[in-house]
Amino acid sequence: MHSSSVTNTRTFCMVALYLLLSGLLLSSAGHARELLIATSSSIPPYVITDQHRGIVVEIIQQALEPSGYQVEFVYAPNRRVQRMIEERQVDGVYNLAANTLPNVHYSHRIIDYQNVAISLKKSQLTLNSLTDLTDLRVVVFQNSEKFLGTEFKNLIRDGHVFPEVSNQRSQVLMLFRERAEVIIMERRIFEYFHRQLSSTGEIGGDYVIHPIFNPAPRYAAFLDATVRDQFNAGLAQLEADGSLDEIMNRYLGSAPVSEP
Repeated sequence: MHSSSVTNTRTFCMVALYLLLSGLLLSSAGHARELLIATSSSIPPYVITDQHRGIVVEIIQQALEPSGYQVEFVYAPNRRVQRMIEERQVDGVYNLAANTLPNVHYSHRIIDYQNVAISLKKSQLTLNSLTDLTDLRVVVFQNSEKFLGTEFKNLIRDGHVFPEVSNQRSQVLMLFRERAEVIIMERRIFEYFHRQLSSTGEIGGDYVIHPIFNPAPRYAAFLDATVRDQFNAGLAQLEADGSLDEIMNRYLGSAPVSEP
């Protein structure tokens, strides 16, 4: 066989192989399975709704990517998120406390939240336990009864009323505009909104963090147990190769806070 014929044959084979591999890649991409995940709105830095990113958004997307899933998010208040999974409108949800819903499959812990009570320093409040809240104007986040533990539930059952808001930025404004004496929210979420509002001059003044709650692990929950298992495997890999730390470090800044 002439050398030119050999060269042409090799070239043809290489082109054919390239086209075959390209076709397989396109076919694989074209058949990526889409998952719809519902999560709470307004919980930066964990979920930054208007930017479609955040710590947990990236964790969920990257954990499920090796299994061939393309994850899309829908954002809603906590009660709506719960209703969407109950009515099977979505494939999964994030930001549930453990065992709050039947007939779903909970993932391993994704992250720990640290709920705290926050007051203005000038109020000179001493808060050592939940019972110290009972005579104060306290504003909490929506659906807080499901997240703040048994003692908090008991306060509500004893008749104590704690107004709820779905927009946590509003919570911070309520505190600094003295429409609330205490707000209860997750520490890093508070710090995110505090930095944002302080930088625009909307709020000012010192505050005090009262760590009266235990850390609260957060989970994803899925309708399909297989998807849950695939997510857990992907999450473990993110932890093992350092990707989880990289995601966290991109979002979490330090903020000066006061504690009693």
